[in-house]
Amino acid sequence: MAIPNFTSTGDAPRVVRIEALAFHDAAGNIRHMHHHVVLEGAAPRSILDMLDDVKAHALALDNDVSKLRVLHVREPFNFSARHRVDVKKGVLVELSAPARPRNASAPAPKKRPVKRKPAKSKPVRSRKAK
Repeated sequence: MAIPNFTSTGDAPRVVRIEALAFHDAAGNIRHMHHHVVLEGAAPRSILDMLDDVKAHALALDNDVSKLRVLHVREPFNFSARHRVDVKKGVLVELSAPARPRNASAPAPKKRPVKRKPAKSKPVRSRKAK
């Protein structure tokens, strides 16, 4: 199976699979995602070992995941896309990309003319010669 975004060169072990742990809230919004790369010949890790490591790494990043739910993702998924968790089905769902305008840069909004009050005229003072 070819796994996108991961390549090996030389005599490096082949990537067998990539598992993920998706930490999400009750609504299915993913708050933290951890990827676990399994190489050819490597001993499998238990979910509990992965959870301990992930919680330690997340806390080091000031990200407390202790109150979030966890989904263990074993099947391949698109790493480049945004995802959420379907809480009822217990699966990872790919979200569609946000709509972007056709032009790379959107036109600037039109400025409204500023209404100004006419300036009050000051009396002109003449200098007297000494």
